[in-house]
Amino acid sequence: MRLHSCKNFAVTILLSMAAIAMPMSGCAPKAPKPATGTPFTPQQGRQSSRAAIIDGRLVTTEDLWPLLAERAGAAALESFALDRAVDREAARLGITITDEDLRAEREIVERALVGVGLTDRSQRGRIVTEVRARRGLGPAWFESMLRRNALARKITVTSVVPPSETDLLRAHETLYGPRRNVRVIVMANERELARHRAEVARALQTSPEIGLARFIVLAADHSQDASRARGGLLDPVGRFDDQYADAFRQSVFEAEVGGVPGLTPVVALDEGFAVALVMGEQPADGVPLESVRLEIMQRLNLDAQQRAIAALLERLRTSTRIEPFDPALEWAWANRAR
Repeated sequence: MRLHSCKNFAVTILLSMAAIAMPMSGCAPKAPKPATGTPFTPQQGRQSSRAAIIDGRLVTTEDLWPLLAERAGAAALESFALDRAVDREAARLGITITDEDLRAEREIVERALVGVGLTDRSQRGRIVTEVRARRGLGPAWFESMLRRNALARKITVTSVVPPSETDLLRAHETLYGPRRNVRVIVMANERELARHRAEVARALQTSPEIGLARFIVLAADHSQDASRARGGLLDPVGRFDDQYADAFRQSVFEAEVGGVPGLTPVVALDEGFAVALVMGEQPADGVPLESVRLEIMQRLNLDAQQRAIAALLERLRTSTRIEPFDPALEWAWANRAR
C-alpha cells in the first residue's frame, strides 16, 4: 500500500540505478583460462584475470562472472546503457562538463546522502563514506553516477521551471509550520478498514486512552504500512508535507484535535485506503519566512532540477534498446525488477 507520495525526487534521482558497475564482455581475445581451484602460481596469475585467492587457490573473474552477473548484472547493464544514452544526448547538443561541474555535483550528492544541514566537512566526509559503504556505492559506480548527473543537469538547465512564491510559502509551512502527531492504518480492503474505524470510534467514546490503545493494536495487527511496527505511528505530518498523499494530509488537518484524538474518515490512496488517528499538534517553529527565504529557494530550485533530470533519464531509459548475449546477464535482465 502506498501512503507516501512520489513527489520528492531529489535523493531518488541522485541515487537512481544504484548498482555496482561491472566489466562488460568485449570481443578481444582472452588469455588462456587456468584450471579453477588449482594452487596459485605467479605465472598462472599473469595468464588470466586474477580476482582473488582462496586458501591458496586462484579465483578468476571468469569464475565469478556468472554469480556477479546474475546478482547485479541487470542494474549494472541498465546503468551502463543510461550513461551511454546521456553521453549521446550531450554530444548531440554540444554539451560538455568541467571539473568544476563535477565538484558541484559531488557537493549536491553528498548533501543528499547525509542531509542538507550538515556543514562540517570532516563530519560530512565520514558520514558519506559510511553511507556509501552501506549502499554499495563503490568508487567506479559513484564516479560514473556523478558524471551522468552532472551532464544531465546541464542538458536540462533550460527546461527547469523556477519555483513560484506560492511554492515558497508552501515549503516554509512544511518546514516550519505546525505538524500533527498521527497514527495510521493502511489496508487494501475499504470495507474491512471501515469496520476497524467504527471499532476505534466506539472505543474513543469510552475514553481517549482506550480508543488509542485499540487503534495501536489494530494498526499492529492489520496495517500494511511500514509504520505497523510502531503501532501506526508516523513522523509528524505537515500541512504541505509532500512525503504524504494530498488526500491523506487534508484529512489529517481537517480532524479535530483537543482532549479526544481526532479520527479521520477512510481516505482513498493511489493504492489502498487509510484511516488516521490525530493525537495532537506541534505548534509552528516561529521562524520568519524572510530569514530562510534564500535557503528554501535553493532547495526548491534543486527539486525543480531533479524533476527535469528525472524526465530526461526516463525518456532516455525507455528509448534505449538493451539485448544481453551473455547467459548469466540474459537471465538477470529477463528477471529484473520492473
